[in-house]
Amino acid sequence: MATLKYRFVEPLPALAAQNAPVLPGDGLQAIVGKLQGQITQFAAYPRLFADNAGNAAAKNWTVPAGVYALRFRLIGPGASGAVGQGSGPRSGGGGGGAGALCEGTLRVNPGQVIAYRIPPGGSAATAWLLAETGDARIVAGAGAAGTAAGLGGSGGSAAVGADHAAGVIGLPGRNGRGGFSATLALTIHDDGGDGADTPLGAGGRGGKDANGGAATGYGAGGGGCPAGNTPGAGAAAALLLEY
Repeated sequence: MATLKYRFVEPLPALAAQNAPVLPGDGLQAIVGKLQGQITQFAAYPRLFADNAGNAAAKNWTVPAGVYALRFRLIGPGASGAVGQGSGPRSGGGGGGAGALCEGTLRVNPGQVIAYRIPPGGSAATAWLLAETGDARIVAGAGAAGTAAGLGGSGGSAAVGADHAAGVIGLPGRNGRGGFSATLALTIHDDGGDGADTPLGAGGRGGKDANGGAATGYGAGGGGCPAGNTPGAGAAAALLLEY
């Protein structure tokens, strides 16, 4: 059987720049190259920007060239767990509440400066995008710490201004779980409550006669613990942008 051979009469088209328009005078090679450029552009998306550094001060992010829409997730800081009571009545400390979650899509323009704030874990300050107050606000509240009496901390609340009410959803954070004490064979066991989870990760587990676990997910709460131990820390707020 004869071996099949292939020969390209013309060189393969060069990849054109993204968004290069097809013009009436373009030949086949130019058109194919520009279409490949468009395919490459779509294949490269989404790009991601994330910040969970935990900073009480406001920051700015500049919209890149060619970007006209942002898909975002904003979550408030998680709270720490609590140290329980060692007497009258005994209790494991409650777990920390989770920060609220806001997500949606924003219409933006290249070069636009986006302001935001991402507080550290355990902070009572809210996380916000665009503005903290007014019609432009997108606010994800902080979770509350658990209590020494064994109550879990409440989750943060969300607030969305009128400018973005139609395109943004705000969800409150989950409450932390309560701690408790139990007597088994004359031995008292104090168990801390679990910190609240978030859609972006897990809260810290409550300490069982031990230290509480630290949260491992954005905005999640830390675990509570019995007296004489250390509670788990809540996680920092976070901002995730896809564009």
